[in-house]
Amino acid sequence: MSSSVAKLRSVAQVQRTHDNTANAEQDTATAEAYGKWSNIDLIPTPPHQRCWSPWYYFAFQFSIAFSPTTYNIGSTLFSIGLTWRLIIIASFLGTFLCCIILYLNARGPVLYHIGFPVYARISAGIYGSLFFIFIRAVVAIFYMGTQTYYASRLMDVALRCVLGYKWTEIPNHLPSSAGITTSQMIAFFLTWFLQFPFAFLRPSASGPLFVIKSFLDTLIFQEGWCFVIYQFGLLFLGYW
Repeated sequence: MSSSVAKLRSVAQVQRTHDNTANAEQDTATAEAYGKWSNIDLIPTPPHQRCWSPWYYFAFQFSIAFSPTTYNIGSTLFSIGLTWRLIIIASFLGTFLCCIILYLNARGPVLYHIGFPVYARISAGIYGSLFFIFIRAVVAIFYMGTQTYYASRLMDVALRCVLGYKWTEIPNHLPSSAGITTSQMIAFFLTWFLQFPFAFLRPSASGPLFVIKSFLDTLIFQEGWCFVIYQFGLLFLGYW
């Protein structure tokens, strides 16, 4: 009985390997058939790569909601003079408007399983879409740069807490006009270096990453809040 089950598992494994190889070869052949206007990332996503479950989408949005930039919306609005009631109303209204735009913008890609560069061709044509792709690339560069800089400032605070004077007493060799110190520059490159490997992760395989991120975000923010409200010793001893 066990030998029969083992044989069936071997046959199933061989079949899965064959199917994956055939799908990959078919994707490559399809991309090459369209020449310079298509590639493996522009063709509709094949069925075997549509592996994101509803839980992955939830974890993706949840991790964004607990990101430092989103988490600081309340304090940012408070700093310009808004009351807590207006902050809640503005946050819900802004999020609702963003959801409408996201839904309308994602309707086509969801139905046809295509990305933004191809979806833009519907309204602008092949050559016209290049302008919108260029704008999107510029926005992505600025967004990535600002987010990395913001994260590097958090990295700078974390390293200062861990290393103490060894970090704060790093000699600054940059002029004041640079707007950044040597230690902050080191923190920036460390942040960039840590996130760079994730650029090689394909979207179809990134779902589990956001699940892990959503758990870590919740845990880190909860612990940070507890450490601020309660002393570490009282928290460790269980006195709330």
